[in-house]
Amino acid sequence: MAPPVPPGDPDRPEDRAQRPRTPPAHAGRRAGRRRLARAAKRHDLDGIVFIDAGAPDPALADLAASGLPCVALDRPVTGPRATYVTSDNVGGARAAVAHLHARGRRRIATIAGPRRTWPGADRLAGYRLELSALGLPYREELVAEGDFYLDSGHAAMRRLLAPDERPDAVFAAGDQMAIGALRALAEAGLRVPEDVALVGFDDIELAALVPPGLTTVAQDKTAFGTAAARALIAMLPPSPATPHPPAILPTRLVIRGTT
Repeated sequence: MAPPVPPGDPDRPEDRAQRPRTPPAHAGRRAGRRRLARAAKRHDLDGIVFIDAGAPDPALADLAASGLPCVALDRPVTGPRATYVTSDNVGGARAAVAHLHARGRRRIATIAGPRRTWPGADRLAGYRLELSALGLPYREELVAEGDFYLDSGHAAMRRLLAPDERPDAVFAAGDQMAIGALRALAEAGLRVPEDVALVGFDDIELAALVPPGLTTVAQDKTAFGTAAARALIAMLPPSPATPHPPAILPTRLVIRGTT
């Protein structure tokens, strides 16, 4: 006969029944998706604009498929009344690399944004496309990933400077990362742009204020909001539930002291 199982042992059926259960991760995700849909219905919303550069979210996809008018910024969505607004991230990145090349730089590195995000992936794709068009090789050692914030740009720049042959130019996929990279370059005793040229992306207010002034790819933030509002209004009932074309906004290169 098997010995009795002592109280408190996880194998006792009565103890297993009383033990609190941890819901699986997918259950929490489903609950989050339902909460978002319920909130939209409870508040009787006519439409939603999502302002977020994060990874694709199933809750957003569910809402877009529901027929509620939805516009997402920097996140691709599809649905009967859904669309998105984004910048020409690929083209802007290509312009940054082409500008550095025109300044005589040949070992051009990048501080990429998170590859799971749409802007991060597209700006890295633009970097690679322009390198190829210019006949320059793509080198993994010249790619460091950040998270669009200052500290990650500083850390990524330090990684790029570690090999014996440092880059002579860097395209940072966000201005905050570029400003963090500027600090790392100053700490290393390197001059900008004489030793290392630098281009950012966004044209935040601080870009014009940091010495020597950050060359960057500018996005039109006002146009983002205008395009999102116009798209949402155009999709409101009684308009037919037909696919609405996305708005891809142009970027422009703003040249300052870092190149």
